[in-house]
Amino acid sequence: MFSVGFINSNGKPELIPNEDGQFYHMAYVRFFGDSECALVGLSAANINDNTTCHDDHEPKNRVDLSKLQNADMYKVYPEDYYIGLHDEVPEKTATEVEADILAVLMQRAVDLAEAHTGRQVSAIGITYPKKILKYGPRGQLFLKGTRFDIRREEAIRTAVARLQNSVRVDSYTEILALMASHLPFFESRLEPNPDVPEGDPVFLSQMVLIYNLRDSSEDLVVMRYTKGYRGAYHLDFMAGYLPNDGIIHDKFSQYLSNFILDRFNRGVGASGKDRSHKDTVKPKIPPYFDIMADEMDLGDENRGFTFVIAEDSYVSVTLKDYMECRMQFMKERLSESVPRVLEDAALVDNSKIDHLIVVDASGFQAVSTVVLENIVFGRRSHKKAVPEADPQKAIALGT
Repeated sequence: MFSVGFINSNGKPELIPNEDGQFYHMAYVRFFGDSECALVGLSAANINDNTTCHDDHEPKNRVDLSKLQNADMYKVYPEDYYIGLHDEVPEKTATEVEADILAVLMQRAVDLAEAHTGRQVSAIGITYPKKILKYGPRGQLFLKGTRFDIRREEAIRTAVARLQNSVRVDSYTEILALMASHLPFFESRLEPNPDVPEGDPVFLSQMVLIYNLRDSSEDLVVMRYTKGYRGAYHLDFMAGYLPNDGIIHDKFSQYLSNFILDRFNRGVGASGKDRSHKDTVKPKIPPYFDIMADEMDLGDENRGFTFVIAEDSYVSVTLKDYMECRMQFMKERLSESVPRVLEDAALVDNSKIDHLIVVDASGFQAVSTVVLENIVFGRRSHKKAVPEADPQKAIALGT
């Protein structure tokens, strides 16, 4: 998913809606018309077989590929299904696919911005998650011996070269964008530093713990915000820990399978003629995350779901059980990570954290916020996470 915005005449960031009035666009692309055009977003999944590149009415969200350098390269892409940033395409490496799709998304962003503002785009800012391939020694997680996955940066550079206009492109990790989007909040919490002589005001630093969770990336970072001489402010990286051990929903699906299997073996909610001990679940339990999340709105936490363990072996799990499973999953995931990143930042205890920002685009936000509030501030503390209802907007506005 991606969004597009610009800085308006008042110096304020403003998001740009697409033709359907939506601010967030699915990062899907589907090629058609002998790869002369591409559709971006939901339109890529709803294309009509009779659609042509020269249709003046439908579909929406269309990109003219002739605007890109070396547009003929897109002829190797299939036209019978849509493609995302991480999909496989014959004759293409993963980095090439990502660069090709990014170029189309960038051109789509340029088209949206120019149509909305009536002005030519001269510069683009891009945010992206940064992944770790190999950790450095403890206490040097982002320094000596740490190796980053640079494929996203390579894909961005390659995609930028496809834009025909002389557009300057700057890229930033999402953490910097998240910090920048919260500057007004930090300004509202400034306290003068009593140890600094009178004159230009110098303020106490603010330590911020940011948790940024997406489907395939995870950042837990300590940043420091400082405002001092003549109003200048600094954002300093203090420490960080990026587990990046796979897609969060896949990890939870496996955790849920083990949770359900344990209940069956203990006889909790078990049914069927075969109650013998089971070591594995056959067939594999599908990820019921979305189904159960929808049912949570019904308000009946005792409503049960029946899972098949094996032939004639079943177990029932209520929504309340499921929520407790999700809470325990995030608690185990974060209980070791938080102390590790605080130690790396040389913070002697949790009380040194002034603010907690939870930006979760994976669907776990409510759970991860509660878990982190309890770990960082304690169950009885009045301190809460900085409210952020829209993680996509926070990243977009901080670019």
